[in-house]
Amino acid sequence: MTAEDRRKLHILTIFSAAAFAGGNLFIGLSMGAYWLSLGPEDYIAAFFTQWLRFLLTIMPLLLMTLYGLIRSAALDKDDPARWRLWRRALAFWIATCLITLVFHMPLNLRLGAATFTAEEAAGSALYGVLSIFGTVTTENAGFTRAIWLLGHIPRVLLAIALSIVAMQAVFQWHEIESKTSLS
Repeated sequence: MTAEDRRKLHILTIFSAAAFAGGNLFIGLSMGAYWLSLGPEDYIAAFFTQWLRFLLTIMPLLLMTLYGLIRSAALDKDDPARWRLWRRALAFWIATCLITLVFHMPLNLRLGAATFTAEEAAGSALYGVLSIFGTVTTENAGFTRAIWLLGHIPRVLLAIALSIVAMQAVFQWHEIESKTSLS
């Protein structure tokens, strides 16, 4: 891979990782404040549709970040210091995904199931998928919202840490590249 191609890969990796972190921060702070301002019924009605829209933005960033991290780690496998940084960034990426899958996904599906009326639920195969973990009710919506937002904090911190560690690896490469090109 040429130095110019490597720079392009680094740009993709850093921008997608930073955008992923920023998207998570936006969801946690801005949308979190908005969701806290809603009553239980309005929160239940609003969340799932908004989450589906976030998914359309966050998933491409998540996948681009993964591509950049894996490709960069593979290129730096012979440099122990940078390879360790890329592995750490990948570990943060994996941890973020695990929190999402294990903790948030069941809550998201429960909130999605709560948007169905009894009649809609009876006639919908999708309801069966969404309600696998139960549904959120107006009685437990406040608790669900609180634990969803609290559980989102580690995702934001991990996404920020991922970006920082990836930047450290990129800066190390650019420092070595600069010295090599000056020689």
